[in-house]
Amino acid sequence: MMLIYLLEVSACTLIFYTAFHFLYKDGDRHSFQRFFLLSALGISFLIPLLQIPVFPQYIYTNPTVALSAKKAIVTPPNTFDWIQALALLYLIGAALKFALLSWQMSKILRLIQSGRKEATKAFTKVYLEKGLPLSSFLHYLIVPTTRAKNLTTFELEHEKTHIQQKHSWDILFLEFVQVLLWFNPILLLYRRRLVEIHEYLADARTARLLGEEPYSTFLIQQISQQQPSRFIHPFHSLFKKRFDMMHSKIKTRKWQYALLVPMIAFALLLFSFQSYPVYLQAIDGENIPQDSLPPRIVGDENIVIDTVIIFDPATGQETIQVVKTRVDLNEPAVANTLSESTEDEIDTIIIFDSQTFQETMIIVKDGVADTIR
Repeated sequence: MMLIYLLEVSACTLIFYTAFHFLYKDGDRHSFQRFFLLSALGISFLIPLLQIPVFPQYIYTNPTVALSAKKAIVTPPNTFDWIQALALLYLIGAALKFALLSWQMSKILRLIQSGRKEATKAFTKVYLEKGLPLSSFLHYLIVPTTRAKNLTTFELEHEKTHIQQKHSWDILFLEFVQVLLWFNPILLLYRRRLVEIHEYLADARTARLLGEEPYSTFLIQQISQQQPSRFIHPFHSLFKKRFDMMHSKIKTRKWQYALLVPMIAFALLLFSFQSYPVYLQAIDGENIPQDSLPPRIVGDENIVIDTVIIFDPATGQETIQVVKTRVDLNEPAVANTLSESTEDEIDTIIIFDSQTFQETMIIVKDGVADTIR
């Protein structure tokens, strides 16, 4: 079941990223894009957990047949269990991914601990001789000692934005999601897009504070350098895309936001809307399909049967139970109840209120309805 759940989560991440790619990727609302991608990951884990009973599935039960069928099930000996093998493979992959993540994190933290620190109100500067370029990680602003004297205001404000907007936490969250879904290649696209959005957000704030034209000129003068770590935000990265995005005129339209509702509804339809069983009991070989039969006599033992619907709000299941009662046919009230005349028939109707989770039983007798809660 866990493997099926994780596959459904992965399918949801694919649905949401596909929608993001075609609807929001080139828009100018970078804060919304960041919110969408992070929320999509959380919702993807939630949707398969929801079990919303929508489609009734009628199941005819016969205790005798069910018992004999259960006894007939025999597990063949020495058969290879593919489910257990896949589960073991998944656990090995998750363990290796977690070990790699732990090693990379410890490597960065060791470098940070080895550097000279200078605490400020908003962040902590860490001066390193080697190992990392000008970058940010959590609340640390990492500065190579060779750049300490010529650090520009543009670079400083850009990295401060990464720290203030907590972009490193987004990457860490995504890394832990990748531990659980290490087999899902779509998460690589999520990560790449999040890193780009972080740079766009930092550029937008820096340009707003220091001027778009001088900041654009500064970006053109820089030389791209390779990003050395998965977790840090180096200043020299994605320069061409960042420059193009700063001058992009593509706007996100209102109708694109409105498509969020059918998008989530589609994912719910695939993985959350479930069929729910309605168990029907058999009496003397005859199935009782619904609670619509008046009481009647079975055999010659003065047994009266009727059907009652019971709804369990915790599981969302309906059960139609058959009620048998021994009666004295010589009593006038009983004789009238079992009369074939429609005016004297008696039956039970159960109404379930989904708002209050309360059942109301209506007993119809002689054309008059009494209510029992």
